[in-house]
Amino acid sequence: MKNTRSRPPISPYLILAGCCLLQFGGMGVQSNSMGIFYPYVCKELGFSTAQLSLHTTIRGLVTTLFLPLSGWLFSRVSPKTLLTAAGVMLCGSTFSMAFFHHLYQWYIASAFAGVAGAFLFLTATPILLTHWFPQRSGMAIGIAMAFTGLGGAVMSPLGTWWSEQWGWRCAYLLFAGVGAVTILPCTLLVLRMPPQDAAVVSRSEAQPTVQGGNLLRQPILWMFLAAVLMIAYPSSYVFHFSTYAVSVGLSSFVGATMASMSMVSNVGGKVAIGWLSRKCSAKWVSIWGAALMVAGFALFLLFPNQEFLLYIASALYGICLAMVPVAVPLMVQDLFPAHQYSMALSIASMVSSATGGMGIAFAGLVYDATGSYRLCFQAALITTLALIALVYLIYRKAQVKPQVHHP
Repeated sequence: MKNTRSRPPISPYLILAGCCLLQFGGMGVQSNSMGIFYPYVCKELGFSTAQLSLHTTIRGLVTTLFLPLSGWLFSRVSPKTLLTAAGVMLCGSTFSMAFFHHLYQWYIASAFAGVAGAFLFLTATPILLTHWFPQRSGMAIGIAMAFTGLGGAVMSPLGTWWSEQWGWRCAYLLFAGVGAVTILPCTLLVLRMPPQDAAVVSRSEAQPTVQGGNLLRQPILWMFLAAVLMIAYPSSYVFHFSTYAVSVGLSSFVGATMASMSMVSNVGGKVAIGWLSRKCSAKWVSIWGAALMVAGFALFLLFPNQEFLLYIASALYGICLAMVPVAVPLMVQDLFPAHQYSMALSIASMVSSATGGMGIAFAGLVYDATGSYRLCFQAALITTLALIALVYLIYRKAQVKPQVHHP
């Protein structure tokens, strides 16, 4: 009798499509676009930007705390159960914000959103796609994660228009609805692990790099985490673009358009990183990406209120949003052996999530104290220049010949 159990019940490309919608409605709509609410909520309820942006920091920190649990549960509970519960929790959190009047309410709701984000934002897509596309994981993850940027590019100006026309409370309800429509059908009907879960085939299997042993005792891990911190730190600035535009004498719509430009770059950057990983290496992709980020931050500093140049700066800035979810996993594949891949990626995700959350609060505090975001962009410029040197040193220290991720 022919054994049919070994054949996947659905096409891997349907899994990829489900991950794309998951990222669009999850991180794209209900994370990357949420900064558009800051000026409207603060104006009506009298909060400072730092006070309100703290709820995003809380979400990021809670996500960080729950990342190890999410990875552990993924090997024990079906994705359908985990991701559906997380989707309901995330959309419910956004829905509830339409009825809030006090800061602590945003903080509590964001804690629940942070739990959901540990499963939806950072864990589900890399795990699912590395198992369904073991030989082409870089390209698959790049395509799926590009939809986080697409969600932000679409929803930032749309959410601003909704807020202007019908108020920010109505916009929160619509954001929750869009998230539910895109997330829940995928988690209920599409997303699952392969029936016979083969081991992940990584680039490091072809050429072992870092020796085995206790991962936390390896100096290369800490150098790598420092690089992840430098990549992730400015990724939170997009949440402040609406406030930034108003602060330099432009309209909030310009800020929303800046966010959209960064999200468009986010989309293209993720696909480009996945494609380039098949042609060159994660080392050079990361260095080139950082160089483009430096150019973007320089434009922010040199032309702070030139609308057209701010759009260009925002597009260059958007590269960092692409590097966190795509370039970082590819560097893990270069630097660590296969049996340490999951642990190293989990630790890196924790660092990037926590850093992004703290970056939001830092930018808010700087703006409230100085009335300007100039110091934030100066800090980002310096750390990104340091990132270029650090990536080069990491690969030299590990004595790694950068791997090309062949299809």
